[in-house]
Amino acid sequence: MTTELAFPKLGIVLELDRLAFSIGPLNVYWYGIIVVSGILLGYFYSNKRCREFNVSSDSLADYLLFSVIGGILGARIYYVAFKWDYYKEHLNEVLSVWKGGIAIYGGIIGALIVILILSRIKKENPLNVTDCCAGGLILGQAIGRWGNFMNIEAFGSNTDSIFGMTSPAITSYLESNMDALASCGISVDPAMPVHPTFFYESMWNLAAFIIIALFTKKRTFKGEITLLYLALYGMGRSWIEGLRTDSLMWGPFRVSQVLAVVLTLFAVCVYVIVKKKQSSKSLSSYFALDEPTPLLLKNEEETEKNAQKLTEDAPDGEEESEDK
Repeated sequence: MTTELAFPKLGIVLELDRLAFSIGPLNVYWYGIIVVSGILLGYFYSNKRCREFNVSSDSLADYLLFSVIGGILGARIYYVAFKWDYYKEHLNEVLSVWKGGIAIYGGIIGALIVILILSRIKKENPLNVTDCCAGGLILGQAIGRWGNFMNIEAFGSNTDSIFGMTSPAITSYLESNMDALASCGISVDPAMPVHPTFFYESMWNLAAFIIIALFTKKRTFKGEITLLYLALYGMGRSWIEGLRTDSLMWGPFRVSQVLAVVLTLFAVCVYVIVKKKQSSKSLSSYFALDEPTPLLLKNEEETEKNAQKLTEDAPDGEEESEDK
């Protein structure tokens, strides 16, 4: 079943269908395809650069597998917790993730808990792991937001900007939730275009990914890329969340907006403290890099070249013996 989505000032009208295809009774939706694509592309990026963080490719695969599980659980628990007034009366729907209702910050918290536990088991520094995953995560988020586009969700309040969008689905949602939104101080006109906040966040995350990707080789301490991620994503989310009409609320506060501001301030403060300790040469070994990343990569490349040269220079008889 298709739904119209229009951008009046851009002269664009689209017919969207949430359903990508069906295999017998199984329906496969674009949202799932896009989110999984974001996860995989984010993993491929992090895997490409994992040596720069002293994280092996095999370990990264383990972290990905268990973090996805922890992330889904965390995202659902976070959502249900702040919608408890509804779910306490509908306990049979608590696990119904397919009906919608996950929160990215809950997913990040769930994945972080998994990384902390798994890194302890593997006896690895978790900051190396989170630094390695930060770029892939923000890339996955930039891609995943287009799943909201296909579902026509995660949009904002009214706007007269060039990006304003309209849809029967948006009109229906606003009409059904006008009173609830008004109680939160959000006044809407269902007939007017709304902010495509999913698009804003996708573009912000893409810009953040580029910054993180360029900054990675300049990393000076463990956890620096993680702090950069928290600050960049938090700054964007704090203002974008303020435009949305589907925010999780805690009294008069938008939960994710408050959390975004807190994490941004936390990241900036920790960064300043660590840099001061680094300049005074009192930085804990927990944060200090094991060795300069470029040197690590150079040594690995030289080792590979030497091994290849030894193989090429080996006598024919020795090569045949090794092949056997």
